[in-house]
Amino acid sequence: VELLSIDSPDGVHGAKIREAGKGSSNVYFKIARMSAGDELTVTVTMRIEKLASEPPENTDRFVFSTDNRGALRPFLTPSENIESRDARIRSLAESIPVDPQAPAWNQVETIYNWVRDNVEYRFNPEMQSSLTALENRVGDCEELSGLFIAICRAREIPARAVWIPDHTYPEFYLLDEQGEGHWFPCQAAGSFAFGHMPEAKPILQKGDKFRTLGERDEKRYNQPSLTAANGTSNPTVTWIMQRVDER
Repeated sequence: VELLSIDSPDGVHGAKIREAGKGSSNVYFKIARMSAGDELTVTVTMRIEKLASEPPENTDRFVFSTDNRGALRPFLTPSENIESRDARIRSLAESIPVDPQAPAWNQVETIYNWVRDNVEYRFNPEMQSSLTALENRVGDCEELSGLFIAICRAREIPARAVWIPDHTYPEFYLLDEQGEGHWFPCQAAGSFAFGHMPEAKPILQKGDKFRTLGERDEKRYNQPSLTAANGTSNPTVTWIMQRVDER
């Protein structure tokens, strides 16, 4: 990802990008004053290069991580709508017929197949929890991804959500024979794709634990926000994302 420019009008100060941690960055800016009915536009232009994601040739060489502290810890604990420590999720994780003698790759694929075989895809405009998807056996890309992530985490397998325009998919974490960690994507909703990702859309964020500026609780998505100080009401923010031609 290459930042090309941040264009802001008069009245907008200090526009810049800061790392938000855990797989995302934020654009921050301050507005000195706005009156009712005023509109200000900040335009951020980036060049994104996305490499093709292909499955590894030899999957038997990957193993589970045994040291899941530090940077991996957030991907083993619950997130918003990913209730990996709930007793029902834990019970499900134990009941899925995973062969403990099989390679780690095949064990995760068994979880992946269970979610796809037992939860029907059905679009819902409102995001539901992984528990709701389990109880109703229906969900869209967010719920199917959340349930896969929750089951993996319940089995001590690091997993996280990836957000691209109009879609969500999960990733899981394994080590190679050199002890190097790798995140592998899979398509929880849509065409079968395990260990690779056919989606060519740009990645907007990786992870599912974000704290929006001005809020205390962590959220699954890093949401745009705008707050007013000494104002009679809060202004609204509209995020417009569009592709621009190569220049």
